[in-house]
Amino acid sequence: MHIAVDLDDSALDTMRSLILFHNKIYGTKLKKKDFFSCWYREVWGGTQEEEARKVEEFTHSDYFDKIIPMPGAPENLRLLVEDGHQLSVITGRVYSLTEKTEKCVEKYFSNVFSGIYHTNSYGLTGVKIKKSDVCKKEKVDLIIDDDPYHVRDCVDARIATLVHGNPWNLVPIYGSIRLKNWNEILKVIRILSSV
Repeated sequence: MHIAVDLDDSALDTMRSLILFHNKIYGTKLKKKDFFSCWYREVWGGTQEEEARKVEEFTHSDYFDKIIPMPGAPENLRLLVEDGHQLSVITGRVYSLTEKTEKCVEKYFSNVFSGIYHTNSYGLTGVKIKKSDVCKKEKVDLIIDDDPYHVRDCVDARIATLVHGNPWNLVPIYGSIRLKNWNEILKVIRILSSV
């Protein structure tokens, strides 16, 4: 099976670092449970442009360089490779983060992914690509993501979709399966691939 994996807040605990950054730089006391939406401005306030500026500032900070994997992600992704699955990254990150993304993937997921695809989903400029279009082009059978927008897009495109559970994706999306952690994700993929 060809499995696509989203990076931020699916394979990597990006929100943890973003919150540490925002609390330190902007004097807030945010916690992960406060993020009911993937649109950060709905939590910390401001415009879309201000949100983009803060995120860009974050990506140039030490906090971004200290992002760590979600618990269980490296081990369970390696087990999926051992099971014979092909894994690719499909990330909504902006194109300018390509080099940092590749270094991070190499650091935590060496020899796990066969490709890394950026969709520029959150960029204010440049071409944006739907994750479902990348999935179709690369013949992906299943995607793991946390963002309700991407989940809905992939479900609508009839791509099997697993949702990595986070506070901003509590509302079920028909056609997807929401799971709590990487142990559950591995278990479900093994069940699906044995059918």
